[in-house]
Amino acid sequence: MTINNFVSKIWISKFKFWAFFILLLSFFIYSLITLDFFNFNNTNFQDTFREIKSLFSFKSHDPELSKNLWIYNLELLWETIVVVTSATFFSFVFAFLSSVLSFYRLYKFKLWGAIFRFICIVLRAFPILLVMTFFDEFIISRAFLAFWIYFWFTWLWVHRYFVELLDATNLRRYWLSRKLGKGFIYSFYYYVFLVNKNKYFMNFLFSYESNIRWSAILGSIGIFGIGSLFKNYQSDSSYLGITVLFLMLTIFSFELILFLFNRFLSSQKGFYKKEQVFSKSLRYNWQKYLFWGFFAIILFLVIFSFWKISKLSEGQAIFNAQQFQKSFKTLFSLNFEDVTKNPKIYLVYFDMLKQSYVALVFGTLWAIVFAYNASEKISLWFNSLGHKFLLSLIKAVPILIFFRLINPLLATQAAITLALSISVFRSLVKQIISGINSLSQKQLSSLKKLYGSKFKMYYNFVLPHLYKLIRGNFIFEIENTYRNALNYSLFTGIGVYSRISYYQKYDNDHYIFAYLFPAFLFFLIIELSLWFIKEKQIFSQLLLPIIRLKQKQQE
Repeated sequence: MTINNFVSKIWISKFKFWAFFILLLSFFIYSLITLDFFNFNNTNFQDTFREIKSLFSFKSHDPELSKNLWIYNLELLWETIVVVTSATFFSFVFAFLSSVLSFYRLYKFKLWGAIFRFICIVLRAFPILLVMTFFDEFIISRAFLAFWIYFWFTWLWVHRYFVELLDATNLRRYWLSRKLGKGFIYSFYYYVFLVNKNKYFMNFLFSYESNIRWSAILGSIGIFGIGSLFKNYQSDSSYLGITVLFLMLTIFSFELILFLFNRFLSSQKGFYKKEQVFSKSLRYNWQKYLFWGFFAIILFLVIFSFWKISKLSEGQAIFNAQQFQKSFKTLFSLNFEDVTKNPKIYLVYFDMLKQSYVALVFGTLWAIVFAYNASEKISLWFNSLGHKFLLSLIKAVPILIFFRLINPLLATQAAITLALSISVFRSLVKQIISGINSLSQKQLSSLKKLYGSKFKMYYNFVLPHLYKLIRGNFIFEIENTYRNALNYSLFTGIGVYSRISYYQKYDNDHYIFAYLFPAFLFFLIIELSLWFIKEKQIFSQLLLPIIRLKQKQQE
């Protein structure tokens, strides 16, 4: 290669980079304009301050309610925890089994695993709004309706994480054990499950906490639980202060449990010593006792929750079998009649794409800046502590509340976008902080002297070092953010759910799946594309017998 060719290749690569960057920047600016970010005609700071003041008034007496709101909120919170506990536990078990069955690298014959994986991907592609509408049609018991909604999206959400977890596991010792004649269960338990037991447990806690957050969003459309008060007092926030406080305290409690687990239980040694210690003293076995004690509490709550759900549903039918068949035929029929008459109704998905893109950019930038101040290895201890407390506060406040505070200041679409960006920020910032803290303090001190300042060190070394981590999480958040843009229409009053409500109001349920079909197709294409990109070699192995059969037929 000549010098001229080498230089021209560099210039071409730079041109492609800048052309792509300008394209993304142009779309970003276009999205900001069309989402009314610069429209301040309806800005009303007084409404926002009034909303904040109302939330902090903590009104506890509603003339239309016979109970004190403190007691009533506590009862609803307990009922929410009961439903969430049982749904999270069973969805966790189901996700574990489905991930093992669909992870074909564990088996010599991979076809059945691939088929099961494909089925799970298709089920995950169905928008939760469609599934919720379907469940609501035939499940009569409000408690069981909430259970099945939590179960469905938690199962498919955790299933994906478990598949990713198995994919990142080194299976060399597992296959060595299988070759030595050990059974599947033995080999999987010792060389896959025990290796990842802490991560499995962490995922359970994360999904539990996530479901508590979702109770506010689901409650905004009347789903059973403490979140239903957001619908009851939609026009008067003065009665919602107690509800928000209880939700925040619950989420804070889970944040504390997660911190304690990471600090004391989730060590490299795990729950069991490499060298078996037979002493029964607390000194050697306290981690094991603590884990099994926590597990016993969860198991007790699960058993109690099923009894409680049965009591809550006592005296009424749980579901209508005839309505199930009717709803299935109606909802899952692709009737494009309304779309054909008015194709513009699909433009909402382009608006969601713009919202997701802007939210991803804002959320990622905020996470990068915030992580700089929150990391104890870069920032001063009091600054780090203050930012971590602020992060806990941001994570504890329901997204619905952020939207209600922002909406008076901006147009509704812009307010939704900022609410989405807060969700992206909450997902990414902890990953970036963990990435920074994985660097040694000695290395960072040396780099600080080399670059002259913490900011230069962060910009020139830490961020490039974390580039793959940030990029990977950014890509992973694309689908999640688009799903959230779809799901947040539950409480915004505009978007996809408003048209679904319109169809339901006029008994046009047969139009719903056709209306949601672009979202279904988008999720399906993303999932299948990521699967194919990661598993090219596996797909070639699966297709090899078919190719050989065709070659024999041609001969």
